[in-house]
Amino acid sequence: MLHFLTAYLLTSSNTIVTKSVLSTEAAAVVSITTSAVHILTILLHAVSGALTTWLMDNLQQKNYAQLRKNLVVYVACVCVLAIGVILFGPEVIWILGGTKYAQATTLLPGMIAAATIQSIATVLTVILTYRKRVVGAAVCTAVVAGLSIVAKILLLPQFGIEILPWINIAAFTVLFVCDYILVRKAGNGNVINIKGFGGCILLLCAVTFVSTFLYASLVVRYSIIACAGIVVLVLLYKYRAVVKSLLKKKFKK
Repeated sequence: MLHFLTAYLLTSSNTIVTKSVLSTEAAAVVSITTSAVHILTILLHAVSGALTTWLMDNLQQKNYAQLRKNLVVYVACVCVLAIGVILFGPEVIWILGGTKYAQATTLLPGMIAAATIQSIATVLTVILTYRKRVVGAAVCTAVVAGLSIVAKILLLPQFGIEILPWINIAAFTVLFVCDYILVRKAGNGNVINIKGFGGCILLLCAVTFVSTFLYASLVVRYSIIACAGIVVLVLLYKYRAVVKSLLKKKFKK
Protein backbone atom coordinates (compact mmCIF):
# COMPACT_ATOMS: atom_id res chain seq x y z
CA MET A 1 0.00 0.00 0.00
CA LEU A 2 0.93 3.63 -0.49
CA HIS A 3 1.86 4.47 3.10
CA PHE A 4 3.85 1.26 3.60
CA LEU A 5 5.97 2.22 0.60
CA THR A 6 6.43 5.65 2.17
CA ALA A 7 7.33 4.05 5.50
CA TYR A 8 10.01 1.97 3.81
CA LEU A 9 11.37 5.06 2.03
CA LEU A 10 11.47 7.18 5.17
CA THR A 11 13.00 4.52 7.41
CA SER A 12 15.57 3.58 4.76
CA SER A 13 16.48 7.23 4.28
CA ASN A 14 17.28 7.40 8.00
CA THR A 15 20.34 5.22 7.53
CA ILE A 16 21.37 6.67 4.16
CA VAL A 17 21.14 10.30 5.24
CA THR A 18 22.80 9.61 8.61
CA LYS A 19 25.76 7.94 6.91
CA SER A 20 26.12 10.84 4.47
CA VAL A 21 25.70 13.65 6.99
CA LEU A 22 27.22 12.18 10.17
CA SER A 23 29.26 8.97 10.22
CA THR A 24 29.25 5.24 9.54
CA GLU A 25 29.10 4.54 13.29
CA ALA A 26 25.98 6.67 13.72
CA ALA A 27 24.43 5.01 10.68
CA ALA A 28 25.05 1.57 12.24
CA VAL A 29 23.12 2.59 15.36
CA VAL A 30 20.24 3.86 13.22
CA SER A 31 20.34 0.67 11.14
CA ILE A 32 19.73 -1.51 14.20
CA THR A 33 16.70 0.58 15.09
CA THR A 34 15.45 0.40 11.51
CA SER A 35 15.68 -3.40 11.59
CA ALA A 36 13.50 -3.51 14.69
CA VAL A 37 10.95 -1.16 13.12
CA HIS A 38 10.81 -3.27 9.94
CA ILE A 39 9.76 -6.28 12.03
CA LEU A 40 6.85 -4.32 13.49
CA THR A 41 5.98 -2.89 10.05
CA ILE A 42 5.68 -6.39 8.58
CA LEU A 43 3.37 -7.42 11.41
CA LEU A 44 1.21 -4.30 11.03
CA HIS A 45 1.10 -4.80 7.26
CA ALA A 46 -0.30 -8.30 7.79
CA VAL A 47 -2.94 -6.94 10.13
CA SER A 48 -3.89 -4.17 7.71
CA GLY A 49 -4.38 -6.78 4.99
CA ALA A 50 -7.24 -8.28 6.97
CA LEU A 51 -8.52 -4.81 7.82
CA THR A 52 -8.70 -3.76 4.16
CA THR A 53 -11.21 -6.40 3.10
CA TRP A 54 -13.30 -6.00 6.24
CA LEU A 55 -13.35 -2.21 5.97
CA MET A 56 -14.32 -2.16 2.30
CA ASP A 57 -17.10 -4.70 2.88
CA ASN A 58 -18.57 -2.57 5.66
CA LEU A 59 -18.27 0.60 3.57
CA GLN A 60 -20.16 -1.11 0.77
CA GLN A 61 -22.86 -2.18 3.22
CA LYS A 62 -22.94 1.34 4.73
CA ASN A 63 -22.31 0.06 8.27
CA TYR A 64 -21.00 3.47 9.26
CA ALA A 65 -21.94 3.37 12.95
CA GLN A 66 -20.30 -0.04 13.39
CA LEU A 67 -17.20 1.12 11.55
CA ARG A 68 -16.87 4.25 13.67
CA LYS A 69 -16.92 2.15 16.84
CA ASN A 70 -14.76 -0.77 15.72
CA LEU A 71 -12.09 1.31 14.00
CA VAL A 72 -11.30 3.03 17.29
CA VAL A 73 -10.92 -0.40 18.90
CA TYR A 74 -8.59 -1.44 16.08
CA VAL A 75 -6.46 1.70 16.47
CA ALA A 76 -6.34 1.22 20.25
CA CYS A 77 -5.13 -2.37 19.83
CA VAL A 78 -2.45 -1.29 17.35
CA CYS A 79 -1.24 1.35 19.81
CA VAL A 80 -1.19 -1.14 22.68
CA LEU A 81 0.90 -3.48 20.51
CA ALA A 82 3.30 -0.64 19.69
CA ILE A 83 3.56 0.39 23.33
CA GLY A 84 4.34 -3.22 24.19
CA VAL A 85 7.24 -3.20 21.72
CA ILE A 86 8.44 0.13 23.13
CA LEU A 87 8.38 -1.25 26.66
CA PHE A 88 10.53 -4.18 25.52
CA GLY A 89 12.88 -1.76 23.73
CA PRO A 90 16.10 -2.57 25.62
CA GLU A 91 15.58 -6.31 25.12
CA VAL A 92 14.79 -5.87 21.41
CA ILE A 93 17.96 -3.86 20.80
CA TRP A 94 20.04 -6.30 22.85
CA ILE A 95 18.80 -9.23 20.75
CA LEU A 96 19.46 -7.44 17.45
CA GLY A 97 22.76 -5.75 18.24
CA GLY A 98 23.98 -6.55 21.72
CA THR A 99 25.35 -4.03 24.19
CA LYS A 100 27.49 -2.46 21.45
CA TYR A 101 24.42 -0.72 20.05
CA ALA A 102 22.74 0.22 23.33
CA GLN A 103 22.43 3.81 22.10
CA ALA A 104 19.79 2.59 19.63
CA THR A 105 17.46 2.01 22.59
CA THR A 106 16.79 5.74 22.88
CA LEU A 107 15.82 5.93 19.19
CA LEU A 108 13.51 2.92 19.13
CA PRO A 109 10.41 4.37 20.89
CA GLY A 110 10.10 7.29 18.49
CA MET A 111 10.69 5.09 15.44
CA ILE A 112 8.03 2.65 16.66
CA ALA A 113 5.60 5.51 17.28
CA ALA A 114 6.16 6.86 13.75
CA ALA A 115 5.57 3.44 12.18
CA THR A 116 2.40 3.03 14.23
CA ILE A 117 1.00 6.41 13.20
CA GLN A 118 1.68 5.38 9.61
CA SER A 119 -0.23 2.14 10.20
CA ILE A 120 -3.16 4.09 11.65
CA ALA A 121 -3.12 6.32 8.57
CA THR A 122 -3.62 3.24 6.36
CA VAL A 123 -7.21 3.10 7.67
CA LEU A 124 -7.75 6.40 5.90
CA THR A 125 -5.99 5.30 2.71
CA VAL A 126 -8.21 2.22 2.51
CA ILE A 127 -11.25 4.51 2.59
CA LEU A 128 -9.70 6.76 -0.05
CA THR A 129 -8.95 3.71 -2.19
CA TYR A 130 -12.57 2.58 -1.89
CA ARG A 131 -13.72 6.06 -2.92
CA LYS A 132 -11.11 6.15 -5.73
CA ARG A 133 -9.49 9.27 -4.27
CA VAL A 134 -5.89 8.07 -4.03
CA VAL A 135 -4.34 10.75 -6.25
CA GLY A 136 -4.53 13.39 -3.54
CA ALA A 137 -3.08 10.98 -0.98
CA ALA A 138 -0.22 10.12 -3.35
CA VAL A 139 0.64 13.79 -3.85
CA CYS A 140 0.61 14.47 -0.10
CA THR A 141 2.76 11.41 0.50
CA ALA A 142 5.36 12.45 -2.07
CA VAL A 143 5.57 16.00 -0.72
CA VAL A 144 5.87 14.94 2.92
CA ALA A 145 8.48 12.27 2.09
CA GLY A 146 10.60 14.83 0.24
CA LEU A 147 10.32 17.43 2.99
CA SER A 148 11.23 14.90 5.69
CA ILE A 149 14.41 13.93 3.85
CA VAL A 150 15.35 17.61 3.51
CA ALA A 151 14.65 18.08 7.24
CA LYS A 152 16.99 15.19 8.09
CA ILE A 153 19.77 16.65 5.96
CA LEU A 154 19.39 20.06 7.65
CA LEU A 155 18.77 18.98 11.26
CA LEU A 156 21.02 15.95 11.73
CA PRO A 157 24.27 17.99 11.85
CA GLN A 158 22.78 20.22 14.58
CA PHE A 159 20.89 17.74 16.78
CA GLY A 160 22.40 14.33 15.97
CA ILE A 161 20.53 11.07 15.44
CA GLU A 162 18.21 11.77 18.37
CA ILE A 163 16.18 14.06 16.09
CA LEU A 164 15.38 11.30 13.57
CA PRO A 165 12.41 9.72 15.41
CA TRP A 166 10.72 13.09 15.87
CA ILE A 167 11.14 13.97 12.19
CA ASN A 168 9.46 10.68 11.28
CA ILE A 169 6.68 11.21 13.83
CA ALA A 170 6.04 14.69 12.43
CA ALA A 171 6.02 13.38 8.85
CA PHE A 172 3.50 10.61 9.49
CA THR A 173 1.34 12.86 11.65
CA VAL A 174 1.13 15.36 8.80
CA LEU A 175 0.20 12.51 6.44
CA PHE A 176 -2.49 11.36 8.84
CA VAL A 177 -3.99 14.87 9.00
CA CYS A 178 -3.86 15.25 5.20
CA ASP A 179 -5.53 11.88 4.68
CA TYR A 180 -8.22 12.70 7.24
CA ILE A 181 -9.02 15.93 5.39
CA LEU A 182 -9.26 13.97 2.13
CA VAL A 183 -11.53 11.37 3.74
CA ARG A 184 -13.85 14.12 4.99
CA LYS A 185 -13.96 15.63 1.51
CA ALA A 186 -14.77 12.18 0.11
CA GLY A 187 -17.81 12.06 2.40
CA ASN A 188 -16.68 9.41 4.89
CA GLY A 189 -15.59 11.55 7.82
CA ASN A 190 -18.51 10.04 9.72
CA VAL A 191 -16.73 6.67 10.09
CA ILE A 192 -13.66 8.20 11.73
CA ASN A 193 -13.82 9.06 15.42
CA ILE A 194 -11.06 11.64 15.22
CA LYS A 195 -11.03 12.18 18.99
CA GLY A 196 -10.47 8.45 19.53
CA PHE A 197 -7.78 8.28 16.86
CA GLY A 198 -6.11 11.44 18.12
CA GLY A 199 -6.23 10.25 21.73
CA CYS A 200 -4.48 7.00 20.81
CA ILE A 201 -1.78 8.88 18.91
CA LEU A 202 -1.24 11.31 21.80
CA LEU A 203 -0.97 8.41 24.26
CA LEU A 204 1.60 6.77 21.99
CA CYS A 205 3.64 9.97 21.79
CA ALA A 206 3.42 10.40 25.58
CA VAL A 207 4.79 6.89 26.14
CA THR A 208 7.55 7.67 23.64
CA PHE A 209 8.45 10.81 25.57
CA VAL A 210 8.66 9.06 28.96
CA SER A 211 10.23 5.84 27.67
CA THR A 212 13.72 6.93 28.70
CA PHE A 213 12.55 7.24 32.31
CA LEU A 214 10.75 3.87 32.09
CA TYR A 215 13.92 2.17 30.83
CA ALA A 216 15.69 3.33 33.98
CA SER A 217 13.26 1.40 36.24
CA LEU A 218 12.92 -2.31 35.50
CA VAL A 219 10.18 -2.85 38.09
CA VAL A 220 7.97 -0.03 36.80
CA ARG A 221 8.51 -1.08 33.19
CA TYR A 222 7.56 -4.71 33.74
CA SER A 223 4.56 -3.70 35.85
CA ILE A 224 3.29 -1.61 32.94
CA ILE A 225 3.96 -4.51 30.56
CA ALA A 226 1.80 -6.78 32.74
CA CYS A 227 -1.03 -4.22 32.80
CA ALA A 228 -0.82 -3.71 29.05
CA GLY A 229 -0.99 -7.47 28.54
CA ILE A 230 -4.15 -7.66 30.63
CA VAL A 231 -5.73 -4.81 28.64
CA VAL A 232 -4.96 -6.60 25.36
CA LEU A 233 -6.49 -9.85 26.58
CA VAL A 234 -9.61 -8.05 27.81
CA LEU A 235 -10.02 -6.21 24.50
CA LEU A 236 -9.49 -9.40 22.49
CA TYR A 237 -12.11 -11.21 24.55
CA LYS A 238 -14.60 -8.33 24.48
CA TYR A 239 -14.30 -7.86 20.73
CA ARG A 240 -13.61 -11.47 19.81
CA ALA A 241 -16.38 -11.41 17.19
CA VAL A 242 -14.63 -8.57 15.34
CA VAL A 243 -11.27 -10.35 15.61
CA LYS A 244 -12.76 -13.56 14.20
CA SER A 245 -14.32 -11.60 11.36
CA LEU A 246 -10.99 -10.00 10.47
CA LEU A 247 -9.18 -13.35 10.55
CA LYS A 248 -11.80 -14.96 8.34
CA LYS A 249 -11.45 -12.15 5.82
CA LYS A 250 -7.68 -12.53 5.88
CA PHE A 251 -7.60 -16.29 5.29
CA LYS A 252 -10.27 -16.20 2.60
CA LYS A 253 -7.89 -14.28 0.34
